[in-house]
Amino acid sequence: MLKLFKSISGRIASGYFIVAALGVVLTIILMSVNGIVDRQLMKVKGQLLPQLSAVSEARVSLERLQIAAYGRYALSIDQNEFERLRREESQRLDSDLSTLNLAGSSQLIVTLDKFSNIINQSDVDWDGARDSLAELAREAAKIQGLLDRKSEDISQTTVRESEEAASLLNSASNFTITFAVILVVTAVLAYTLVKRTIAAPVEVFAERIEEAALNKNLAVEFDESSSSEVGMAARALNKLFASFKALLSTTLNEAQALTAASESMNQVMESAGHTVVKQQDETRSLTATIDEFSHGIENVTDQAKDAELGAEEGAKQSDVGYHEVQKTVDKIQSLAGEVENVGNLITKLETESAHIKSLVEVIRQIADQTNLLALNAAIEAARAGDSGRGFAVVADEVRQLATRTQEATEEINGVIETLSQNMHDSANAMVVTRETADTSVEQAQAAGESLIQIQNAITTILEANKNIARTTEEHKQQMDSLRSRVSEVNDLSESVASETEKVTHETQNVFETVRTLRQEVTQYTGV
Repeated sequence: MLKLFKSISGRIASGYFIVAALGVVLTIILMSVNGIVDRQLMKVKGQLLPQLSAVSEARVSLERLQIAAYGRYALSIDQNEFERLRREESQRLDSDLSTLNLAGSSQLIVTLDKFSNIINQSDVDWDGARDSLAELAREAAKIQGLLDRKSEDISQTTVRESEEAASLLNSASNFTITFAVILVVTAVLAYTLVKRTIAAPVEVFAERIEEAALNKNLAVEFDESSSSEVGMAARALNKLFASFKALLSTTLNEAQALTAASESMNQVMESAGHTVVKQQDETRSLTATIDEFSHGIENVTDQAKDAELGAEEGAKQSDVGYHEVQKTVDKIQSLAGEVENVGNLITKLETESAHIKSLVEVIRQIADQTNLLALNAAIEAARAGDSGRGFAVVADEVRQLATRTQEATEEINGVIETLSQNMHDSANAMVVTRETADTSVEQAQAAGESLIQIQNAITTILEANKNIARTTEEHKQQMDSLRSRVSEVNDLSESVASETEKVTHETQNVFETVRTLRQEVTQYTGV
């Protein structure tokens, strides 16, 4: 336990424990007072307030019973209404008095029954009814007195319980104030104790560390007498500073030796760098010569490839043209076949129109005969006089029908004539179209044969270009191989030069670092 209080964490934990214990005590006391006050308030709420409500309701029921009795005596309410009010209010009054633990309603009910029996008779005894009302008033006054005394008792009990609750709350408030004062005093004492036993040693320890950091003095020693974490930190820092002093002394000695070695290596790397630079110049000259020769071969190769691509494209286009011409020939032949079919249909239509024309001529002749017959019939009807008048009307209608038929026949004949002429012209146009299609087929076939000849010539050129491209590609590969080997030598020389430069640079960096390290180490005192 004593070892625990020697540490900073133990002291802080003890302070927190004391404050927590005081808080727990205050919480327990306040919860106890709160429980007592809650019980008193529950008593007021659960017992006294319902009793006060029962007193008020009992007074209301008592007044309603008296009002109902006087109303019945004055005949302002009938028997059924009075009996209903007497039954309901008597039950309510009896329930309220039972809640209040009071007796006395039985005599009032007996008086009401007596009054009801008197007032409900056919020959009412008004004097007896008045006596019953007077007795009812006396009984009601008795019950009213009981209710007044009960109300006074409940009020006194409520006041007493409220005063006790207020007293408890006042005591709790005073206790809280006292406890707050105790907490303030405890906090002041804790602050003073922490300031003296924790903060002061830490401040001294921090000042010593700051002094060592500002002056870069490794000879500073820290007080190890404290048994707390400050003493532990002081012992650890003393050991750390001793290790630093030994390390810096060794570092200073090694830095001096490393400086001499860096200067010697720097001279060696400068000599190697000059040799590598000379080798790089010779390699670059050889590479430039090979690049010029290789560039010429690449130009020839590119031109051969371009010619090959052009020939291939020409072959593709000629092949596409041949197929397109072939498709055109097929379409023109198909069109010619369709034109021939249309011509056959037009010829057939000409035949049918001639047949229709002959039929129309027959109809026209029939109409002429009908017109002539109708005229003869009209003449005969005129000869017959009045007896032939109806037949004359029919003959006139037939004649008019024949006339309209003749007119329609002439119109149809004109349309058929026009249609026949149009079909004849269409047939002639179809013949011309067929001849044009045949000519187009012959021309397209001739164009296809020309494209085949062009394609064969392009194929010959393509093979020649491929041979040229293959030969130049072989030369290019040989030059690329040679250039690759020279490039490898050049890359190796550049790599050696780069590494030599890096080594020289790193040697210089090491030299500068060692010099900086010596300067930094010499800044510390006590080494």
